[in-house]
Amino acid sequence: MSTVVALFAAGVVFGILNLAPSRSSEVGPDSSSVSCTARSCNSNSLNDIACSGDSFCVAVGSYRTESQHQRTLIEEWDGSSWSLDKSPNSAKGKDVLASVSCVSREFCVAVGWDNLFESGFTKVIELWNGSTWKMVDIQAKMFAKLEGVRCSSPIQCVAVGYNETATSAPGTLVMQWNGEDWSLLPSANVVGGNAMINVLDGVSCLNPKDCFAVGDYVDLNNEQGTEISKWNGTAWKLVPSPSPGRANNALSAVSCPSSRLCFAVGGYNADSLSSVGFHSMIERWNGSSWMVVTTPKPSRSNDYLSGVACASPALCFAVGVQDRDFAGTSIIDKWDGSRWTVTKLPAALSERKMPLNGVTCLSATNCYAVGSYASGSGNKLSLIEHWNGSNWKGVSAPNDFN
Repeated sequence: MSTVVALFAAGVVFGILNLAPSRSSEVGPDSSSVSCTARSCNSNSLNDIACSGDSFCVAVGSYRTESQHQRTLIEEWDGSSWSLDKSPNSAKGKDVLASVSCVSREFCVAVGWDNLFESGFTKVIELWNGSTWKMVDIQAKMFAKLEGVRCSSPIQCVAVGYNETATSAPGTLVMQWNGEDWSLLPSANVVGGNAMINVLDGVSCLNPKDCFAVGDYVDLNNEQGTEISKWNGTAWKLVPSPSPGRANNALSAVSCPSSRLCFAVGGYNADSLSSVGFHSMIERWNGSSWMVVTTPKPSRSNDYLSGVACASPALCFAVGVQDRDFAGTSIIDKWDGSRWTVTKLPAALSERKMPLNGVTCLSATNCYAVGSYASGSGNKLSLIEHWNGSNWKGVSAPNDFN
């Protein structure tokens, strides 16, 4: 979530301090090892993941180099192992990939932003052609962030986020790919009632004429309300969405396994504008309206859900973090077709600082969740978890620190 004045950010993983100066070999929850200094691999994090089949997946995020530049991070699954892809970056040096969508082994889109040395953001779009990633420079002078992307085909993609100008407050941003060019689409914004900032963080499309985009708006009192827009093939229109908290209501991701079932996830604060005491939130679309559903209570407080994916109407997973002010332990909630329950985590996920940011499902026996974990010496490293139909288990994930 990229709201400028908001008191929390959906999908953003808080930094982990690194104090160990020496080079060491780190063994993660996936039993993989990486040799690096605390400074050189202090910030590997995966934000989203997409798969086009059992033998091709892409996970995206960012890492920090030894010279403290932030770079895009792309990892690829070939059916047997994960490896690093060469990922392009802008010249500014603070690039992040927030979301990815793949429709085949030959076509993927990843989106994010470049932080122009704290003076603002410009969006980043990268295309995969089956062999290389290429950065697409579209209206580079626009101050904007792209937070979510979903593709229905190689000639139909939708990316969402926010943009701002020198004379206007941040407003929703929707871009469309037609196979040759990216173009801006008119998007909806909450207006009136002191509404000031509008942001979209996630998008899901059943087909080119049926999409939902979710996020939030902020008013002049710095209070947030949920925001949901629907695409009917012609225009984006706001759909009423509940905001159960007194403050800081936000949605970070959405997944639609059918036209009559969608889930959007995020969080809210029931008490005040304080950043503590957040509660995870799940909203459900029944084909005509959105409503808040009962969300399992994690063992710790201050929880937030940042990703959701459905293999079918009978199986969905929502992921996030609890004790989030301290980049706490993972949350994985499971939908079985009738209710949401807390999924039992591997022991390693319950013991360390391991926020999960994104999730995707190919089938009821093949899902991936991604994020980061804190190693024994405080390094922050890539985290990839796999669902095999009965339990979650870490897999070996590479890290970049060059």
